[in-house]
Amino acid sequence: MHDAVLSLVEGGCDLVMGYHHPSHPVALDPARYDMLTLGTEPISPFSAVTKGGRARFSLPATAESPVPYLSYTAECVSRPHDGSHHRDFADAALSRRGL
Repeated sequence: MHDAVLSLVEGGCDLVMGYHHPSHPVALDPARYDMLTLGTEPISPFSAVTKGGRARFSLPATAESPVPYLSYTAECVSRPHDGSHHRDFADAALSRRGL
């Protein structure tokens, strides 16, 4: 989100759409930039299960029992959105399979 906001401030784009969370505010001057909430969306955690059918991971996590999660890498969010990142991913996947 940081790169997108920076691009907006520097004039590299005219519109930024992204997720907002109060603990990670977007630092834009409200006198200069309008913000519109398009909707809200709940986020649901899911876990693999044990052989007994119980959740393998539970919330809240602790230092002794951390919960793994999937997240976007810096490369993912800062790459151009021209489809090349999909080709690169597919090429890497095929290469690992020797194709």
